[in-house]
Amino acid sequence: MAEADLTGLLGLLSALVRLLEDEGTEYMLVGGVGLAAWTPPRATTDIDLVVAVAEDEAARFGARLGERLGGVASMRPIQFPNGVRMQRVVARRSEGETLVDLILAADPFLREALARRVAAALPGLGTLYVATPEDLLLMKLRAARPQDLVDARLLVGDTQLDDRYLDRQARKLRVLSRLRKLRPRK
Repeated sequence: MAEADLTGLLGLLSALVRLLEDEGTEYMLVGGVGLAAWTPPRATTDIDLVVAVAEDEAARFGARLGERLGGVASMRPIQFPNGVRMQRVVARRSEGETLVDLILAADPFLREALARRVAAALPGLGTLYVATPEDLLLMKLRAARPQDLVDARLLVGDTQLDDRYLDRQARKLRVLSRLRKLRPRK
């Protein structure tokens, strides 16, 4: 990722976090940027956050953020086959457009993960809330796209993890077999 792109992405994230805090919205950073709290940073072009916003308020919330970021929001939340719901915002910056995916903390796992979030210092951003490495790993295993599985391997290899929590949640989320492939029992 070019230095200007990274600087622009970090500036957008900083503005976004200020907006969320101004709105009084609980959030945690996930995705490629959130991964940087636990592993060496990797290139990414979007921002992913889990937010405590009700589904019936998500479109209005996304529209407010989109407007304040000089962009637009999807008309309604997007629902994935695994039940996860997301409100997409496209933020416009001088460098171009950036996708901001607001994952709604609408299921028990995401609500619990949001309650477990931790404050972490990220270079160039200061301190903000991120998912624990365990919850981020579970989100990656749940999504199971190729990049998510690469990220999951990084988390398993570079991070001290709570095996009991992982096993319990992986069983509930039906991703235990994926977890076992990455992290066989000792």
